[in-house]
Amino acid sequence: MRKLRTVLGIVLLAMLMMMSVADGVFAYDNYKDPIRVQVGKASAAEISVTYGSYQVVRDGQVISTINFGDSASLTEGMRLSALDGDSRFLWNDTEYRGDFMLIGGDAVNTLGMEQYLYSVVMQELGGYAPDVEALKAQAVACRNFAYRRLANPRTSTYDILSGTSDQAYGGYTGERYDMVVGERVRNAVDSTSGMVMYYDGELVEATYSANAGGATEDVENVWGGSRPYLKGVDSPWDAYPFIGDAGTYTSLKFPTGYEWTYTISFADLKKKVSSVGDILNVKVSHDGCYSGYAKTVTVEGTSGSKTYTGPQFRSLLGLRSSQFDAVIGQSIAANQGFSLQYIGFDTFSSVFRVSGNVLTLYGKGYGHGVGMSQWSACVMAERGYDYMEILNYFYNQNQNNGRLTIKSYQ
Repeated sequence: MRKLRTVLGIVLLAMLMMMSVADGVFAYDNYKDPIRVQVGKASAAEISVTYGSYQVVRDGQVISTINFGDSASLTEGMRLSALDGDSRFLWNDTEYRGDFMLIGGDAVNTLGMEQYLYSVVMQELGGYAPDVEALKAQAVACRNFAYRRLANPRTSTYDILSGTSDQAYGGYTGERYDMVVGERVRNAVDSTSGMVMYYDGELVEATYSANAGGATEDVENVWGGSRPYLKGVDSPWDAYPFIGDAGTYTSLKFPTGYEWTYTISFADLKKKVSSVGDILNVKVSHDGCYSGYAKTVTVEGTSGSKTYTGPQFRSLLGLRSSQFDAVIGQSIAANQGFSLQYIGFDTFSSVFRVSGNVLTLYGKGYGHGVGMSQWSACVMAERGYDYMEILNYFYNQNQNNGRLTIKSYQ
């Protein structure tokens, strides 16, 4: 009887293992809060194992087991399933942790949340941050963003995109594991493991941008909708440099995009703005904005006018931010600070040979300007602020009212 029970147990275990594969459970399924990242478009892929071992699975059946140094050709519907949590593979010149699948024309990398953040924090802020407290603040913000995506995935087959439409992700390669700065980022992620922000019990939508240009903006003026934790706040540290350590050298980092100008001739602006005829004037409104954000931009012409939101006009001209004012001049020489300007590509040649009006935009900041300013976070950390103080400043307007809490994800 004991022998029969043993045999039955083995048979049952085998059946459960087959069911797990058939039900889509990867060979290794202990990733903590796994996240599915769309890392590209592909219906076929050549991969090679760079560490550990994998199973290749198709239609619920294990086709093969591949180890370090082995390669495999994957087609639509195939899964590459890790046999342990540290396995890695190479695809499209990028090394990745975790699992891989081709589904619906998408290449999807599945891995644990904290592993995912090793790469994202490096890509979004970089290891040159002068103090780990800025990296900790970035890790919490990125974790918030990712958990909100888990609750509201992009599609049924993946949760989040690997580009700046969501968060920049570069796989294991993007972690810069071979550099000192990579270790600094991993320490920041590990020391805040699982920590996220809640505001009045709601998981914060923790947006951030490179440089807010001296003040962040209310979210309703940028994307619409009101969120009490995404309100405009002064961000004076955006203007200051800091000492950054890239792991091999230390240097002074000057504010990226804090102040900028952009010049375009009316003739070239007409090519971008349809149905208004010859350009006569450009007006910028900041009504109701906390910062110098352009709420609307109206282009007036001989055949009518057209009004854009700040983000729309930014996209139209490829500007660094939507925080700017407009000045109309008769010639390029009429605009002060020409040496600081960057000139629209289309205008580069014509602005020097075509007479007539030109539009110069005097702007500040780099990015959408909502939530945390990454540049200020770096300077604040260098000056002694810890990551909780940085997050409370940008997502609770520096109020100590208990509405913003930082704790483990629930």
